[in-house]
Amino acid sequence: GGGGTYIWIQPLPVGFVQDGGITFKATTPTLKGYFKRLYSGPINVRWFEAMGDGVTDDTAAMHAARASEFTKNGGTLYFPKGR
Repeated sequence: GGGGTYIWIQPLPVGFVQDGGITFKATTPTLKGYFKRLYSGPINVRWFEAMGDGVTDDTAAMHAARASEFTKNGGTLYFPKGR
């Protein structure tokens, strides 16, 4: 459920924790920064790997979306149609 536009931010802040949907740490050890999703509007739970297929347990994805920095700052969650 990814996609979107990201910006690269350097340096990587001390204690940085990626949330898997809005912020992603670089996977290459020589890169000392992170990617941050640019968006406006609600936070889509599919950004956090929710499937909505009626089979996959999406609990962890929903908790990750709820715990993201944007939701903590008053953002809302969006649940696209699924099962």
